[in-house]
Amino acid sequence: MVKSELIRATIEGLGYELIDTEWGSGGVLRVFIDIKNGQAGQSVQVVDCEKVTHQLQTVLEVEEVEYRQLEVSSPGLDRPLRSAQDLNRFCGCFVEIVLKSTPALANEPNLQRKYFGRLGKIEATTDKWTLELLENKILLKKKRKISKWEPFKDPKFIEFSWLDLDKAKLAEDRFVG
Repeated sequence: MVKSELIRATIEGLGYELIDTEWGSGGVLRVFIDIKNGQAGQSVQVVDCEKVTHQLQTVLEVEEVEYRQLEVSSPGLDRPLRSAQDLNRFCGCFVEIVLKSTPALANEPNLQRKYFGRLGKIEATTDKWTLELLENKILLKKKRKISKWEPFKDPKFIEFSWLDLDKAKLAEDRFVG
């Protein structure tokens, strides 16, 4: 069995989802996990990482997979969204997306490929999503620039499908206000 398949099977057997693996220098194996079929508010806890670590150590030893150090963690606040199911799971959350090409937006002179906003679903039966765009307001507080994301006065949306996406990831929402 290939290493990545072995790791995936072990993690999924424990009820988690494998997000990514990285083989770092010096034999470091990094494994990023998430709660399988979890809701947007659920996150990986330390006990989850411990459980996966113990099981992976055993399996990797039995299968004679060489590594020097094993690190298991959550994908973090900027979790990559790698499937249509991920987009459905994180509807209502703030995301950053990069499209393969610029969308056709009415009255929008500065077309771009990278956007930040709140993810929404058009209809449950379609594979189309919306992104309510947020504008970046720069505020000066005590001679420091602070970035604050806010909805536009006249809401702006883009519509896209999974095939339109180049990359997507969760984005922190603490600056929205």
